[in-house]
Amino acid sequence: MVKPERVTSVESYLLRLFQSGAIRTKVSESDIVEILEKVSKEERKGKETKIVFDRRETHYEDEADDDDDDFFD
Repeated sequence: MVKPERVTSVESYLLRLFQSGAIRTKVSESDIVEILEKVSKEERKGKETKIVFDRRETHYEDEADDDDDDFFD
């Protein structure tokens, strides 16, 4: 089962290949599967999640400017 938007992507990709002369023989089922995998990979690439840590200073860091270790006191 293939998503409809992926079908459209593969169809337009095949059409571009044909119009540019890159397709000269009949496209096999394995070729279609390979194209589907590439399209799927490109779709996942655009949906990658990036986590950025924004480390902000707290008021505790401002107060602890001395070199004493008050952790155990």
